[in-house]
Amino acid sequence: MVTFAKKAANKILSFVLNNPDTNWLLVLFSLDHLPKELLHRNDWEIREYNDDKTLEENVGYSMVPHIQNLVEIARSKFIEFAETHLEPTDAILDIGCGTVVMLKSLENSGFYLYGIDMNRAFLKIAEKRLPKAHFFKGNYLKDFIAPKKFNLICCFSVLMYVEPSNLKAFFDKIYNDLAPGGYAFFQYHHAMDLLDLLYPDITYVRYSPHKLENAVRDKFNIVKHEQFYNGRKIGWYDSQHYYFPDGTNTRLDTIENTCLLIIQRKESASPAKTQA
Repeated sequence: MVTFAKKAANKILSFVLNNPDTNWLLVLFSLDHLPKELLHRNDWEIREYNDDKTLEENVGYSMVPHIQNLVEIARSKFIEFAETHLEPTDAILDIGCGTVVMLKSLENSGFYLYGIDMNRAFLKIAEKRLPKAHFFKGNYLKDFIAPKKFNLICCFSVLMYVEPSNLKAFFDKIYNDLAPGGYAFFQYHHAMDLLDLLYPDITYVRYSPHKLENAVRDKFNIVKHEQFYNGRKIGWYDSQHYYFPDGTNTRLDTIENTCLLIIQRKESASPAKTQA
């Protein structure tokens, strides 16, 4: 009875706190962190590491073969970009590094590797897997003080947890933490219909590609922005959904519904402007 009452109360609270009408007001008054905290949604800080699951499953990836193939494609794209655009002794920061599913692939690359995550249990695994890397616990936006300027900052399936009211501050911090000419590499779950633009779930935001481009263009050059797996250009949202491969054609929570965003830090001023 108590469990049923808690579930019912949570549903009511979810309806009141987490809907498009309420969420716009929360964003307006910079209170859009409240639903996540009050509903205990997507709180990665308190998740426990499950030894019965794989490294990938612990951080949210499915072990379905098709999904694993998509993860491998993402890993390959990331490695190729890093090795093509960076020097061997450059520094890379992984925001939300988890169990270093992606960062581990660069262990022998010569890059200086750094990671930050909110989950202490995940970081313990990361430290064992990459003993020469440097790891930090905490919220990137609130807690992280960069020990150096990075040549590449990467972020896989984390952007949806950044509240809209913090989006500008998030990109401003990335700008400040990057070396001149440095890059940021994102894989993120994008808006898939008009409703997503109205923030139906503020605890898991599917950002519009158009909105993100507006958020970064003042301080970054957009190197690439496209559907991650087929290269399609997307504007406000992407109506060409992919379904999770379970045969039901109902679930949209698949890594296949993601975009690739690569941006490069602009110089603060051109030589001509500096002279003027």
